[in-house]
Parts: sequence; structure tokens; C-alpha cells
Amino acid sequence: MKKSAKNARKKRSRNATPSYLVCDKCGNHCTPSSGACSCGSERFAPTFVRELRRVNRSLSVQVKDPHPESENRDPVVSLYKWWPGGRANFNILSPAQWNAIKQIIDEQLGPLLGWVSSPIAKKRMKQTVATEDLVQLSKQHPERFAKLVGALKVHIEMPDGEAEENDQLYAAIADLISQFDKASIARVTRIVKAMKDEGTANVQSLDEVLSDWSLSQATSVLRETRRRLAMIELLRESLQNEKTFEIQGDHSIHSILEQDLWLLDESYWMIQSNKTLKTFIGDKLSKDDAKRYEKKRPDFVCGTLGSELILVELKRPKHELTKDDLNQLEEYLAISEKYSTKIRSYRAYLMGSSISDEVKTYLRYRRGFTVLNYWEVLDATEKRYKEFLKYRETPQ
Repeated sequence: MKKSAKNARKKRSRNATPSYLVCDKCGNHCTPSSGACSCGSERFAPTFVRELRRVNRSLSVQVKDPHPESENRDPVVSLYKWWPGGRANFNILSPAQWNAIKQIIDEQLGPLLGWVSSPIAKKRMKQTVATEDLVQLSKQHPERFAKLVGALKVHIEMPDGEAEENDQLYAAIADLISQFDKASIARVTRIVKAMKDEGTANVQSLDEVLSDWSLSQATSVLRETRRRLAMIELLRESLQNEKTFEIQGDHSIHSILEQDLWLLDESYWMIQSNKTLKTFIGDKLSKDDAKRYEKKRPDFVCGTLGSELILVELKRPKHELTKDDLNQLEEYLAISEKYSTKIRSYRAYLMGSSISDEVKTYLRYRRGFTVLNYWEVLDATEKRYKEFLKYRETPQ
């Protein structure tokens, strides 16, 4: 048996012997004694992986057994990403979580990047070049099809195998075209049909369509960058005004930050606000210390990213962060455990303009806690985005 197959079986997280191994390349089920898959690959996924489908060479969607220490006994869907020197997983634990992620991407973030949601893409697919036209072009005029692929290959994920025989390539081209605006769709459709029927189409015309589309996508990215810079300026002005911290509800400083937690970590762009948990914590504190919270309920950012809880508390500019502030944030976490058993990890951020030496000392013993000066956070993030904007707007 090949060494790679042996290593895959050693990684199994359950006591049961696997009935099959999953090919890491194509997702086929192979017998445990297989030295290689029928596709020729000798690499197998870890044995806690039940199913695997590749998006491309570095990204796959997997169905996995739950972690041995998890209370959940059901398989989970996991997005797996590999890059040189590292790898990462993100588990999707429920249909509700997936629908929330999908809705955010389809309706909020995707349009900013020029992406098109599936329903709109399907509608446009009916107006665009048909897969049959691409198949005919590749078989009847392979040299013309090669020119088409050459013009498009920087915009699509090139699948493995021979291009002219690969259904994934046809689908990728059609899907790319479906994301254009109506005028561009019509232009590309005419170009492909002309290449198939007459061979007279000018590939330069296709390059012009792609250039216009790439410019549109770049414009969307620049627009989002400028929006983030404007948000940084808004937060800076708000933090300088003490009265900002008197505002409660959806317009509070914490509610503003809750929508833009990419300030703390770029991976938090997809975080979900957990208002129910926030209310639960607030009610518990108000009940335990009615005098302290009689006039003002505690205000903080409360969100979840998968099974990770994210808590952020901002303090007034004139307030020096102390050990008591750390203790208060820790109390929020302790209460949250009584609310939900699905939270597996946490990150707690305490932010202010002045940090005492006491806090720096005690922070060494608070795992998962981060204390930040919000002026430094805003300045560093602003500098990063301004440099990006300068680079993108400077002629290359």
C-alpha cells in the first residue's frame, strides 16, 4: 500500500474502521487497500472526510465527521482552503448558517465585487452563448476555440484535463459570460457565434469586452475601499465625542462598529450579529446589579463566526482601561456559556484610548483576550486602505 493511503487512515478521528477512502483529487470512494484512485491520484483525504468536491486545486467542499470532543454527532459541511505554507477550515453547522452566509454574499457583498447571484446568472445564461455552441466550436474549429480560451483564461479557473474535452471549462466560460451586463453579453454571444459559423470574429473585440468588465469589477472594489475609509473617519469623529457613548440601541457606537468588524480582523467581514445573546447578557446583568444598570444597560458588540463568539467593548476616550474592565468582559463571556452550548471558542476585545500597566500585566493570563488602542487600530487600518487605493489608482 502506498504511504499516502496509510497516513490518511492514521488521521481518522473515530475508532471505527473506515469502509472507504476519499480521493483527494476527484472525490471518488476507494477501498482502504487501494494504492491509488482510478483517476491516478495517490493522495487520499483524512478518513474523517466522508465526501469531497473540489472547486479548484486549492479549495474544496467537504462533508466530515464532527470533532471527537464536539457534542454534535451529525456530519458537518466544511470549506477547506490550502495555500503554500498553510491551510484552514470553516465548518458550516446548519442550513440556517449556510443560508445566512449565502444571503450576505448574494445580496450585500457580492454586488460590491460585481458578482452575480445564481438566480440572476441563470436568467442571463438563457440570453448568452449556449454550451452547445462552445462544444461545437471546440470540436469543429479547435484553433478558434483555443483563441477564445486564451482570451478568457485569466478570468476563469482552468480545470484539469484537455480543454476541448472538459465540460467544466464550457460551464466556466458560460458562467463568466453570464456575469456581464446585457450589452456585453450580446457582444460576446455574437463573437462566439461568428467564430463558430464564420471564423471571422476578431478576438480583439473580445479583449475589449473583458477589459470593460474587469474595469467594472475594479471600480466596485475601489468603491468598497472608499466606503471603508469613510467609515474609519466616521468612527474617529464619533470616538472623539463623549456624547456618542450616551446613544443607545441601533445607533450606538457599538452598533456602528458591529457592521464593520473588519477593522479588527479581515475575516470578520462575514460575522453575524447575535442580538439575542446580547439581550440575554444585558438582562442577566441588570437583574444581578439593578442599581448599576438602572439607567443604562451594558453596551458591547456581540457576534458569532461559526462556533466562535466575538465580544468587543469600547470605553470612553477619557477612561483608562483597568483590570475591572477585563473582569467585566470576562463576566459577559461567563454569562454567554449559560445561554448556548454551541459556542466552542471566543475572542474578547477591549478597546480604549489609554491602557493602564495593570491591564498589560493581567492580560498575560487572559487567554483569548486582546486589548487595543482604538486610535492605533484606526490609523493602521486607514493607512493600509489608503496605500491600496493609491496603488490601484496609480497607472501601472
